[in-house]
Amino acid sequence: MDNVEEFIGDQIAVRQWTSADVAEVAGMVRELHTWTDQTYNGPFALADSPPLALGQIYAALQSDFDNRSGTVFVAAIPEQLVGICQISHSQGLSYKHPVRYTEIRNVYVKMNYRTSGVGKRLVSEAVAWSRRNVGNTPIVLYVDHSNTRAIEFYQSMGFELRHSVLAF
Repeated sequence: MDNVEEFIGDQIAVRQWTSADVAEVAGMVRELHTWTDQTYNGPFALADSPPLALGQIYAALQSDFDNRSGTVFVAAIPEQLVGICQISHSQGLSYKHPVRYTEIRNVYVKMNYRTSGVGKRLVSEAVAWSRRNVGNTPIVLYVDHSNTRAIEFYQSMGFELRHSVLAF
């Protein structure tokens, strides 16, 4: 596996997205959510809700790009993107006190490139970006409890399982 990872590593560039990437990133986000809903009946998949429309995803990503509230890292080979990792900083409340945090979301690597180190490089770049631009705020991400491969992947990178979220 090390030889495959080294080969892939030499071929793939991880970089911040540009406005030219928005449409392709939107398509990958749609693939991610479709796969998640089919595989895990994800927490955002309501029985009576239609799948996310590509136009909605595109508009939200374009707004994020324009507002610079975060960024998206892309893993690219010539002519196509093979992975994405979105990161944004937010503010919320914890026990009535404002809390700043960074959220990693929409981590997706195309099937042929999984287990080759692409996801690790994307998440590592996102964590480094957060530390440079937001400081030492907590970094959170949400994973379906039944997605044990993802949980193990994030734990191998130093993330700790801290909370379960209950939804109605």
